[in-house]
Amino acid sequence: MQGLRVTTTALRRTMALRRLQATPLLQRAFACGTSGAKDKTKLMAPKKPRPADQYVNPSGIDFHHDALKAFLSVNDPTADEVDVAKDQIADALESLRPDMLGPEATVLSLAADKVADPALVLHVYRALRQARVQPAPLVLEISARYCALASNDANAWNTALDIIDEMHDAVHLMGPSADIYEHGINTCAQAGKWIVALRLLNEMRRYNLEPSGDALVMAGQCCIAANELTALDKVLQMIAADKEYLDVDNVYEKLLLTAVGQENAAIAHHVLLHMHEFKQPTTSLRAVSAFWQSLTRPSSQAPVLELTPAHQVQAITAFAADQLWIELHQWLPVLGFPDYMGADAYATSTHYMKIAFHIASYLEARGVGMDGTFYDALLQGCGRHQMLSEAQTLLASHPSVTISSYYFAITACQAQARDAEALFDAYSVAGIDGIGRHIKHKHTHADICDALITSWSKARESRKILAFATTLPAEMLHHSRTMGLVMQAARNVEDYATVVDIFQQAKVHGVKCSAHMYADAMLAYARTERSRLSMRLYAHMQLEEPMLSVHPVVINMLFQCANASPDDMMDVVVDAFHKMDRATSSTTLQSQGVMAFLDVLAKSKALPRAKLAAMHDVWQVVIESPEVYTARDGTRPPNMLNKALLLAVNAFDIDAAENLVISAEDVGIRPSPVTCQLMMRLYSQAEDLSHNALLKDKPAYPDRFEFWWRAFQDQHDAVVNEHTLGPLLLALVRGIPLRAIRGRGPFTVDDAWTLMETQSIPLTRHNAEYLMRIYALDGGEGYDGACRVMNLMHDRNLRHTPTSLQLFAQMALASGNSERLDQLVEFLDAQDDDAIDLWHAVADVIAHADLRLRFWQAHYDRFACTLHARTLALGLTKCDSATELRESWEWLQQAESAPTLLLRADQASALRSRLVAWGESPDDAAWALLLARV
Repeated sequence: MQGLRVTTTALRRTMALRRLQATPLLQRAFACGTSGAKDKTKLMAPKKPRPADQYVNPSGIDFHHDALKAFLSVNDPTADEVDVAKDQIADALESLRPDMLGPEATVLSLAADKVADPALVLHVYRALRQARVQPAPLVLEISARYCALASNDANAWNTALDIIDEMHDAVHLMGPSADIYEHGINTCAQAGKWIVALRLLNEMRRYNLEPSGDALVMAGQCCIAANELTALDKVLQMIAADKEYLDVDNVYEKLLLTAVGQENAAIAHHVLLHMHEFKQPTTSLRAVSAFWQSLTRPSSQAPVLELTPAHQVQAITAFAADQLWIELHQWLPVLGFPDYMGADAYATSTHYMKIAFHIASYLEARGVGMDGTFYDALLQGCGRHQMLSEAQTLLASHPSVTISSYYFAITACQAQARDAEALFDAYSVAGIDGIGRHIKHKHTHADICDALITSWSKARESRKILAFATTLPAEMLHHSRTMGLVMQAARNVEDYATVVDIFQQAKVHGVKCSAHMYADAMLAYARTERSRLSMRLYAHMQLEEPMLSVHPVVINMLFQCANASPDDMMDVVVDAFHKMDRATSSTTLQSQGVMAFLDVLAKSKALPRAKLAAMHDVWQVVIESPEVYTARDGTRPPNMLNKALLLAVNAFDIDAAENLVISAEDVGIRPSPVTCQLMMRLYSQAEDLSHNALLKDKPAYPDRFEFWWRAFQDQHDAVVNEHTLGPLLLALVRGIPLRAIRGRGPFTVDDAWTLMETQSIPLTRHNAEYLMRIYALDGGEGYDGACRVMNLMHDRNLRHTPTSLQLFAQMALASGNSERLDQLVEFLDAQDDDAIDLWHAVADVIAHADLRLRFWQAHYDRFACTLHARTLALGLTKCDSATELRESWEWLQQAESAPTLLLRADQASALRSRLVAWGESPDDAAWALLLARV
């Protein structure tokens, strides 16, 4: 109702307490109305006499005061008198005023109390508050009592708080009332407002009011109903603090029976620990033995709860159904079986199902009849621990078999699919349709089918799952768990069309999809060449299912889908990795996901440093997760190490590569031949392999290259291939000393040719380039070797790189042989149409002016245009005399009326200096026109 104050503030409580402590209660009659200063002469003036039997209301409104007072004097009112009183109360409530007298408001509440209608009493109170009439203490007490009785009023707890608020406002008339507080606690507890009930208990203690046992029980029961263990701890602490005047055992017993009635064995265990004032941080057989020793001390009495046989069975069943067998093992003596304390046959066992069967044998020997729920609890434990034979024995002796009984028995089969099929057939023949009584034993036929499918899934019988799915009714096919298992089976047999079809059906019928279902659908789209659709599905998950989009299963599948995508997905996978939910699973990464992640980084066009940083973040998680890099056979293959190492090698980062190898060896990942090849490449490569750069940039760690070359030869499965040959050739290019295989002298280029022939190593473009660089180091003398490389590339139909052809042209034309130039032109004519980069590469290294002009002319004859402006400018700067420069410039002017030549500023300056040195005037018309093209 509008206008009611729902909550109280600490400030008002403090002020009310100060007034209560500092101001004595005023000795005057209670009067409602507006507060304010009044004339003292009017207060002391004598009242006018009136007849004793006549009631005069100063407000001029009759609130049926006399009639309701008469109704209150009737001892046993009739139904008609009650109805008349209700009408009078309703009529009076329609004309309430703020200045009505206290007795008038009190009579209304007393009359509603006599009617004994909680709804009417609360209606009167709320009407008084809405009319801004301050309720009298008696009205507050009556209304608070009926708040606790108004079980059908959802807003009664708000009204109870308002009553407590008004009680503190009336501090000059009454002190804090324990009854009003306890009625408020009762009301809040009935409404499930456990946190408000706790607050009221704390307020009572603040005002030195001791809560009764019933109030503590109500608050505790509310916490138990809400499964709030921390809040219940507060109540139990209050009980322990007030044990001097409370019947503590009775309070604890009520709370225990409430927890058992709620089938919450964990809270029942907690209550029992508080009851015995026993601190037990962990529940283990050793802790149980310590508890039993504390009970059997001479100075202590072993308290046994006086429970009825029905309550004993209910408590035992609750502990068993929650699989708290060790806890039940601890509390059986207290629950009414003191002779159980001597039975400690399994005190050193860590398998709690032995305890469970021991308890079952003890109860059977004592003649305690346990119902089907207890047997189902034993079957549930057998299912968890793959105790199939025990489950079959229990099923045969089960007093009332339910669907849950067969469900737990089938789960005990695990990967033994034939036994699961036999149990399912027995269940089908028996026609079992009974459902268990316990909340955890409410399994249905769909759960039985899921258990059978799960057993097939663990046995890798995917085709049986798909065949069984065709026999299921439509309503079961729309069950989330069933659809997920069938999707997994279809994925295992690579039936991706079925995976997509099931997923689409789930979305159409509004089935809640799990993370594994989304992951299977993403993989199915990627494997059917719809990788972009799988990425769109992930983007949809980020919007509609943000919690599932960060699940480790989905993230690992995203890595695989991103690897199959033709687009650069590095930013997507790195962002997904950092958003991955690390608390959902102990294993956040999977080996396939990590491999796909590293492949995405390797294919990305991002900067090497960015890729290296992303790899480092993932590698830290991999190293901390042995299950990620350990194979099923227990070995630790270096596949992930090699992929991560490739990123470090491509980034020319020696420190990062060495740290990878060291961290891998620390966790037992040993280098493979591929690891050795990558490390050899790391120590032999250079960002710039030009002749001048090689002279300046000497190899930093030549001995380390030799170390890894020897390590490669020591590998029992090492095979020299093109990836081994590349680093060896690079080492020759950079002048790194190394020995040939088995230490027979230094390794030379002839040894490289021998390896290619004996090991049938194919020539690659990069290795051909490295060979050209080796022969180029000898200048023109390496021409024969370069021709050998050219012939082999032709035989293998291997296309040149600009660098390799440039190196060959440089050696071929070093002597100015025009026949070799003609051969080069013929070679270029035989190349593809997109070989223009090869023409420019050759043109850039022709040193002789006449050969250069002939080459320019050959290009012009074939393409009807000159070479690139950059190439032309470079050719002009190579002229050794003014004559050569004039001939080249005149040829350009003849070839094009407006030559595309464009000089850089430094080139123009160098030409000007040369012209001066040659005795030419740069200001001449011909030279001025050339030098102006800057």
